Amino acid sequence: AQVSFLQMGSLTARWACIITSLSTASALLRPALPANPVLHAHRHPPAHPFPPQRQPLRTLSLRRVQGRTGCSSSSTTGVSDTPVPISKWQYERPGVQGAPLNHSVDAYNSAWVKDTLGVTADDFRPMLRESLDAWKEADCKAAWLRLQSPRDVELLPIAVEMGFAPHHASSDHITLNLSLRKGPSRLPPGPSHFVGVAGMVFDAKNERVLVVQEGSGPQAGKGLWKMPGGLVDRGEDLGQAAVREVIEETGVETEFVRLVTVMENHRVMGPGREGSTDLYCVCLLRALNPDQEVVAQASEIAACQWMKVEELATHHPLWESPPFEAILKA
Repeated sequence: AQVSFLQMGSLTARWACIITSLSTASALLRPALPANPVLHAHRHPPAHPFPPQRQPLRTLSLRRVQGRTGCSSSSTTGVSDTPVPISKWQYERPGVQGAPLNHSVDAYNSAWVKDTLGVTADDFRPMLRESLDAWKEADCKAAWLRLQSPRDVELLPIAVEMGFAPHHASSDHITLNLSLRKGPSRLPPGPSHFVGVAGMVFDAKNERVLVVQEGSGPQAGKGLWKMPGGLVDRGEDLGQAAVREVIEETGVETEFVRLVTVMENHRVMGPGREGSTDLYCVCLLRALNPDQEVVAQASEIAACQWMKVEELATHHPLWESPPFEAILKA
């Protein structure tokens, strides 16, 4: 497709404005980010794994876009001093006329049915058929359907019969989708990753690391020592999850310092996780009281202790991997 010089100039102005905004934000954030201990260890060997005290990150607030270029006339950085409530950024608009199911349309022009309260199985089939016709007429990209469990269990086979496919599910609902465009579906796949954390906690002398032995699970009874950790809960930050897992499994109170490394595992086995990917995030934590007594969690942990760094490689093959060798050296 041909693009006029006027259009090219407009596009150039937009990208220049975006790049300027990103560069400014990067400049604001860069001084507050701690140096990577692994990358910089060969130039500045630290005496202690914790970085010096730094100023907290500056909070950048979102703003609504003004004008076609995406830059506000009153701000050269593209960042406003007035925070915008998250509710202002809900990318939804009213539903399509003629569709009897209660729904909204999102920023991707997809119809969203988030609740079918009061809809019986007898009514659902014709209502869904009429809604699909209306959405196709309005050139919607896709249809998403959320069915509550167990209330809407009778509606599920009707939706599948009309072409909907399961996307993801939880204990209280199942979400299905259907592409309304011709050709292969371009809709995003369902959740495919599990996120786990491990807390790397050193003692006061920076000579020993806090480790545990599992009392249940695949590594139970094998005499392997590992860092305390587990899966991140829904809506939980990595740092919060690492601090929570350490105190649950060892009783040691800590605070989050930094993310050290992330490791991927695409060969996850077991029911409910087969075919997914594990993201194993190691977080450096600071013990609030290094002399605190360690207490193993009775339900999951067989033993916990402080172990010298040089002994770790003899207790778990993971410690011999290149990422952990670099981490421990740093």
